[in-house]
Amino acid sequence: MSQAIDRMLTVSALRDARKLLSQPGAWTQGFYARDARGASIRASEPSACSWCIQGALFTVLGVVGSIPTSDVRRVQTPLLRHAGVTDTAELWCWNDQPGRTQDEVLALFDKAIAAEESQQ
Repeated sequence: MSQAIDRMLTVSALRDARKLLSQPGAWTQGFYARDARGASIRASEPSACSWCIQGALFTVLGVVGSIPTSDVRRVQTPLLRHAGVTDTAELWCWNDQPGRTQDEVLALFDKAIAAEESQQ
């Protein structure tokens, strides 16, 4: 796959994940996803209504389970860079940091999307 196509797909997935997280209360910490009662569930569950960063990526990329695929790793790379972390575990910690806000998460997506778009 060409780098330009790869970058377009990455931007599309980042935008979709950002949109998923953009509604009030649609972002969570501590687990991939939660249902309306706040119970921890898989990101792929139809009853999911809030997601962590990783759970949102899993959802938009159609990942079932909890193992990041190569697609997830490719799409999360710009997020890692702009969060100042180096791997998936550190991104989870960034997402779950006490005091972290939904606005900060959305800003991270905005930075990652802008950086990828500037390279197209």
